[in-house]
This record gives sequence, structure tokens and C-alpha cells, in this order.
Amino acid sequence: MVDPAFMPLPPIDLLESTHIFPGPYLFKIVGTAGVLTEAALVAALEPHAKGARVTGVKQSASGKHVSFTVEGRLVNAQAVHDALNALHKVEGVTMLL
Repeated sequence: MVDPAFMPLPPIDLLESTHIFPGPYLFKIVGTAGVLTEAALVAALEPHAKGARVTGVKQSASGKHVSFTVEGRLVNAQAVHDALNALHKVEGVTMLL
């Protein structure tokens, strides 16, 4: 679980100026291999990102970490904050990009 204070949320005005809402949004999530699961990520995102689905998975060379690319449709910038807050609580997440 990531400490939300360590990774502050992007400002709403920045999200609104760089993304078109409603629309697709990509999340990059890094976590501990064997702990972080695709199912946990999709379950955390689904209430905030319609149609959330994993579009890419990559394991680190050491095998200790795994990264996921997850896409979902978000209605507004506040939904991005809500989704990121939900991801902060998922076991095994170490970094959100």
C-alpha cells in the first residue's frame, strides 16, 4: 500500500488542461510481484473508471516487481483523484504513474 502523502495527486486544473473528459485515461502501476494482481487493480478502479482493463504487464529483470498499464474511461478530473486514492489502498502497489 502506497502512502498517499508520498505521491501527491496531480492538480485538478492540470488534469483538466491535459486530458479530455469524459474519455480514456491510462494508469501506470508498479508493485511487488506475487502480491499485486490484475484482479485487485481492476476491482479498485472499476467504480471510478468504466471498463477498466489491463492493457500491459511487464515483470522486472529481477522478478521482484511488476508493472501494469490499466486503461479506463473517466468522466472528469475528480474521478482521476478518486481512482488514484483507490489504487493507493491496493496491497502490493509501490508506485503510481
